[in-house]
Amino acid sequence: MIDRTVRPQRLADYVGQPQVVEQMDIFIRAANGRGDALDHTLIFGPPGLGKTTLAHIIANELGLDLMDTGNLAQKYLFTARWALDPLTGRVYVSAFEENDYLIHRYEADGTELSPLTMEIEPVEMTEEELRLETTFIEERLRALEGGDPGYNVEITDPWTYRLPVTDLGVDDSGTLWARRGTEDEPFFDLWSPEGELIGSAVLPGVGPRSMSWKFVIGENGILAWDENPELFQKLYIIERTNPGVITE
Repeated sequence: MIDRTVRPQRLADYVGQPQVVEQMDIFIRAANGRGDALDHTLIFGPPGLGKTTLAHIIANELGLDLMDTGNLAQKYLFTARWALDPLTGRVYVSAFEENDYLIHRYEADGTELSPLTMEIEPVEMTEEELRLETTFIEERLRALEGGDPGYNVEITDPWTYRLPVTDLGVDDSGTLWARRGTEDEPFFDLWSPEGELIGSAVLPGVGPRSMSWKFVIGENGILAWDENPELFQKLYIIERTNPGVITE
């Protein structure tokens, strides 16, 4: 067992990576001298280089506490949709669940808020939806293995129900847009920053073809595109002030 207290606490005690230490010393001194926050810092590399130690040192040099979100990232990285409110740093996460409409909320400091929940009826996938979902998962798994087409992937227990929440986005007012996966039409639940359900928005007349759409919430509405290459990657603009109108 390794005692974390023996890790170096300051840059002066950090052994190895002299160029990194020199650069970080300049950046940290400049930030402290300005009384300002340090710019975004990305530390990457193979295991054993001291990335975690350096992250703790940077926090110590800035007089800050380090929040480790590793467990949260591992829990949700490949099994959830998430959205970030850039103004407050609040994070919304919806795990891939077959039965529960459940959206977790976390403040910027990692504090978990009460989740957003709703009672909705589960909807079984069609045979075509199951086929497309299985193909998508198999291709993702092969891609993680380097894209080898010969890599044997077999989905033995696929989901058989549509996901209650398939997409999340936050607009400039802090309103969360959560798309329901149980609806054929593009259907969004709107949640206030306080966690209250404001209402819902539906785009009638689109039909099941929207199941392969992806959405980005923008300043004036929603930008949508079709991931199905058979539909020629069309772009759609859905105006927030007139959500029944779709411009292709």
